[in-house]
Amino acid sequence: MVLARNFSLRLFISLLILPFAAVLVLTLIHEFFFKGVYFDDALVLLALWMLIIAGVHFALNQLGWRRFKKLDTAGWSFLQSNDAQMLAEIFDYMHRLLNGGLLTRKKCSLLEEKILRRYFSFYQAHTEKREFREGLIKCLRLGIRENDAYGTLRGHLLDHDRLDRELVDLAEILHECKPDDASIAAFMAEKYCSDGQNHFRAEYFYKTMLRENHPLTPKILKLTARKVIKHARMDQFAGWVLLRSLAHPSLYESPGFARHVYLTSRQLSKMGMDEKLQSGLENFIATLDSATIEKWNEEEKARIERQLPARSARLFFLVQQYWLSLWTEIKRLRRYFYYGFGAVAALFLLYFLIPEKQGTVPEEIALAKPVVETGARFSLQVSATKSKRGSANELARLKKLGFDAYIKNPSRKSRYYRLRIGKFKTREEALEKGTALRQAKKIRDFFVVNYSNPGK
Repeated sequence: MVLARNFSLRLFISLLILPFAAVLVLTLIHEFFFKGVYFDDALVLLALWMLIIAGVHFALNQLGWRRFKKLDTAGWSFLQSNDAQMLAEIFDYMHRLLNGGLLTRKKCSLLEEKILRRYFSFYQAHTEKREFREGLIKCLRLGIRENDAYGTLRGHLLDHDRLDRELVDLAEILHECKPDDASIAAFMAEKYCSDGQNHFRAEYFYKTMLRENHPLTPKILKLTARKVIKHARMDQFAGWVLLRSLAHPSLYESPGFARHVYLTSRQLSKMGMDEKLQSGLENFIATLDSATIEKWNEEEKARIERQLPARSARLFFLVQQYWLSLWTEIKRLRRYFYYGFGAVAALFLLYFLIPEKQGTVPEEIALAKPVVETGARFSLQVSATKSKRGSANELARLKKLGFDAYIKNPSRKSRYYRLRIGKFKTREEALEKGTALRQAKKIRDFFVVNYSNPGK
């Protein structure tokens, strides 16, 4: 998002400046520095646009940096005076600045880390506000005073009696950061058990409790075991539920339980599982009859062979996941794709805009020979402008080069002064002459028109 705003802002400002800069630069080139010399203006405009974008990029970065320094100075003074209200406003302005597009994404990341380090103590003291809790979460992920951030967020979580979506998200972040801290999982599992919830987010914390055989295990099994057995689940959570259910006869004696445990163990061994879970399941499977296990294997093999549509769907899913992972990698490296696309586009642009190198044009072709007026039917029109002075200057230049040039004055239908060259009997002769003059860069472009008397 920051990258898109950054690029859009620079593109918008550069396009606003480009017309005025183009008029100024082209006027200086054609009227003062290279008067009477023709070359492709498109290349000049492209180079000018690139320079404007670079200048705008530098100016916006400098402007953003100066604004940040002023805000940082003010924020530091408010931090020393413990003015929480003004400091909160400063943080709001800083957030807008970092997301406004003035600064580059790399610069924004560096400045954000600087803010987190400098104002960490203020964030700790105001965890009741969401933006400061999010700041502590960023500190946790970036490794900025990680233990202090974790302890503060953990205390904030454990102080609440009721859960909401934000607290659940915070609990999952903390548990991912330090999975060995069982207090978070125990707190969340107890809350979920008291509410009678057995959804997948609750299972994330239930699994930790089952692994440690926590006193909450009977409550968790009461909520989840029958659902796992009914749907024949074979994931890691199901493995822990089945392992702990071995100690409860009411669950263990259900039909098909032993077969479910065996198939789950076989499935998890392919996927990889916790050594503690694997050891417990293997100990149970060792007590089973080998003939019974062989029978289950044959039944499972026959079931899989009958499910060709399911295998096709699985293959499609794997292909889809492969392309999703490839697309994720492309998005991660999108900056290099942008650079490559820009380079290819620039090469194509240069290929079509830069004229081919021409050899020396013979003098008899470069100079237009007068054509006998009798039978003259065509001329070459090389320009049309509303400026009488500009047309006169161009006419003088062409006559100095030896061309038989003249001006067609404006009429009631046309308000342009049309500058024309030569008198030709056939259109083919006119086209050949005009092409030779354009290749010799004596004229910029032309088209063939009917000949008419000069000045009319």
